Amino acid sequence: MKKTITLLATFAFLVQFASAQEFEVGTNAINAGIGLGGYYGGYSTSTQSPVFSASYERGVWDVPTWCSKPRRLPWL
Repeated sequence: MKKTITLLATFAFLVQFASAQEFEVGTNAINAGIGLGGYYGGYSTSTQSPVFSASYERGVWDVPTWCSKPRRLPWL
């Protein structure tokens, strides 16, 4: 139990230092993966096979960021 709490506290502390790269206009990302398997078929037959996935993303426009001093939203 003490080991689990120590690991969770360490993880919570280290997460603060994580940072991500911005996804900017013109940025491309390609992803491919193989899953453990899935069932395909109808009610009478089914086949188990590995699941393959692929995706492609491209940054098309900038998303505006909030200013450092948040304003009150009119509907609140």
